[in-house]
Amino acid sequence: MIIQNSFLHKNKFFLRLKRQRTLYNESCIIFIAKGVIIIPAEKSFENKVKKFLEKEGAWHVKFFANSFTKSGIPDILACVNGYFVGVEVKAQSGKPSELQLYNIRKIREAGGFAIVLYPSGFPQFKQFILDLKQENFSRDMEEVMK
Repeated sequence: MIIQNSFLHKNKFFLRLKRQRTLYNESCIIFIAKGVIIIPAEKSFENKVKKFLEKEGAWHVKFFANSFTKSGIPDILACVNGYFVGVEVKAQSGKPSELQLYNIRKIREAGGFAIVLYPSGFPQFKQFILDLKQENFSRDMEEVMK
């Protein structure tokens, strides 16, 4: 499979390929139609967040909901310098569900950190993670980083 070009359209990243097929990546289907891969903006941003966490030495796991798991759990569960961090990743136009917000509040009440993270809030998130590593943080952080 050869990439011909790439482009961004309606908040989705596309790669134009020479052959048509379906790919599987991290248990998520990347759709290919007429030689174009469609990667939703939220998935692309989620990968960016995970790469940053890896670079900073954090342990993390992508939570996949199914019929056997609890609903509304943040997308990324991480441990940064011994602190639990839950991150619900949203595309810039996305909106968290009431259940997702409920679980974020419950994590915070239990002493962990949990946020809804938008691409525009990524610089703030990066600084929070760096501060957490240095034990220089406040628990009065916003629930939504937008």
